[in-house]
Amino acid sequence: MTSILTPYDFNEKFPLCYNSNCLLRLEPTNRFYCNYCKNVFCAEHLKTYYHDCKNKQEEKNLPIAKNENTNKTGLPKCNKSKCSTFLNLSNKSECVKCKKLYCLSHRFDFSHECIMK
Repeated sequence: MTSILTPYDFNEKFPLCYNSNCLLRLEPTNRFYCNYCKNVFCAEHLKTYYHDCKNKQEEKNLPIAKNENTNKTGLPKCNKSKCSTFLNLSNKSECVKCKKLYCLSHRFDFSHECIMK
């Protein structure tokens, strides 16, 4: 009785994020495919401005999430006046009262002069 074992292709089952600076191995539950370039990315690098997508549409046609204060780079900015922090998945927080996006240092209502809606 002879069985042929095929080697387990770790790179095929758990590919790296296509962003060259990211070393994250992607499991089937946390891999995302870009609609424009069809490459596989982690959740943080999926947006076209994080991976410099060559096939992306014009910025004016891309949907912008509510309460995102964007600039010419396309990254949202903290809504606190005089705060220049760019927001990403790991440092943004939505205020429970006013529903605006803030950086972690201004996420509490007393730190950004919150006006409830």
